[in-house]
Amino acid sequence: MITKISVMAGEIWLELDRLEGISFDELIKRLENRDRPKDLLLMAFGWLVYQGHVKYVPVKNGGRLFLVSPTVKEGFKNEKSDQNNFVISNA
Repeated sequence: MITKISVMAGEIWLELDRLEGISFDELIKRLENRDRPKDLLLMAFGWLVYQGHVKYVPVKNGGRLFLVSPTVKEGFKNEKSDQNNFVISNA
């Protein structure tokens, strides 16, 4: 299972790298179309957020997801962020 999560995290990473500034719902729709189980997508996404590789930026109509580069990651250590309070709605 760890291998499947890692592979899916890599696919999410590539998608975020290609389409930086995508909403969570858009990201899931793009990846679900590739016949991936939603629970696997959520586990992989959660791992990326937990590891600090993804930054959630709230905007007026929802929020956008961005990859965090290693140099930017250092700046987040001293920043108060809602990154760890990311809420996923399955509605």
